Amino acid sequence: MNIDYSSSTSDKLQPGFRLGGYIIDIILGQGGFGVTYKAKEVNSGKLVVIKEHYSQAFFTRLKDCYTVAPKESVSQGVIDTGIDAFLREAKTLAAFSHPNIVQIIDYFEAMGTAYIVMPFWEGRTLAKMIEDDPTALCLWSEN
Repeated sequence: MNIDYSSSTSDKLQPGFRLGGYIIDIILGQGGFGVTYKAKEVNSGKLVVIKEHYSQAFFTRLKDCYTVAPKESVSQGVIDTGIDAFLREAKTLAAFSHPNIVQIIDYFEAMGTAYIVMPFWEGRTLAKMIEDDPTALCLWSEN
């Protein structure tokens, strides 16, 4: 298979893109192993969070701006191992029902990588909580 490694305009899915039964709304963030999006479920209109398995160290987004492929220096076996682990984590978390563990709504493979779908919860980020009150995470006091 010939892969067109021409650079795309973005390494993230863009707002308005339809990913299965979901439409990307905004990009929430990107970390070492993935991109997180806020999206809307097409059928119900419910807001969700979609985590995309996408490490900039291993992946590139192809010229079509959607499909993910391993960088030229990375083997497909490394990618497959990462995707398998990502989906195994999703399957494990989906088996739990606990208020302190995020519910997994869906997980799937598409466009060369994998995705986990969770409910969207409105609220402050951990970074914002710490910014507002640096002692918010203190579990005990020396006083």
